[in-house]
Amino acid sequence: MELDRKLNESPDKKLDKALCHKIFKGYTAAIDHPSCAYYKELLELYPDAKVILTVRDPEIWLAGCRSTILPKDIDQPRSWSFQLLRKCIGLQQFHELFVMNCKRVFGDNMDFTNDTSMLNGFVNWNQTVIKTVPSDRLLKYDISQGWEPLCKFLNLPIPNCPFPHVNEYNELRRLLKLEKRILKFSQWILPMLILFIIAYMFCKFLL
Repeated sequence: MELDRKLNESPDKKLDKALCHKIFKGYTAAIDHPSCAYYKELLELYPDAKVILTVRDPEIWLAGCRSTILPKDIDQPRSWSFQLLRKCIGLQQFHELFVMNCKRVFGDNMDFTNDTSMLNGFVNWNQTVIKTVPSDRLLKYDISQGWEPLCKFLNLPIPNCPFPHVNEYNELRRLLKLEKRILKFSQWILPMLILFIIAYMFCKFLL
């Protein structure tokens, strides 16, 4: 959030180099959001860095997004108790950062409720990355290819173990459904708790 705020405040719209080095100090890689939104700037800051662009069928990507992280109702208004609860547990800030970075990646005009807009944004993003990143620093990678192209690109030996699948679709859906159930249940508890506290204080004052 701080990095994005400083980028917006910067007259030349350039990343704060000192802040970037502080954030990435001690790390050898950065994946997914929010770092992918700044890949152009990071390429300039780290001239030896390489970029791995994971590619997949756009329709399959869209179906996965709709059932997990980018449902059509992602930007719809929620009840005040739902919003308050999400802020209290830190999910609201994460949600805002995620949406903000998606718009940085796919464009400010991205309509998350429109499938065509989503598909166009995804295709344009891939094409832009391919055109922007020098070919010797870019790997277009499908995870179904396994270890070999990845290790070859990074100049690393191929591990003697199966390729991991830790971000499986069904597990992600299960976790997101659990989160929604907890938030949905809690949004009814919160108003009742507030009413109880008010009633308690009122009775205590009268007595």
